[in-house]
Amino acid sequence: MAVRSKELTVSEVSNIWSSYLKNSMELQFFTYFLQTAQDRKVRKIVGRLLHQSGKNLKQLQDFFIKRACLCPSVSRTRI
Repeated sequence: MAVRSKELTVSEVSNIWSSYLKNSMELQFFTYFLQTAQDRKVRKIVGRLLHQSGKNLKQLQDFFIKRACLCPSVSRTRI
């Protein structure tokens, strides 16, 4: 038996997209911060934050794919 998923409201979709964009930004920020931080303790904390942002981003990407939604595209260019 097929399970029907509930339609999302515009507000819910907007929040999910915002979460995706936030995690994309955090991933870039934490990657840069990890490369430039010199304190070992700070690098350890930032490494954990980077890992969690990556996990969150992957879950959101999987959600978009599962729902057959357009996945937001984030530029990977370096400044």
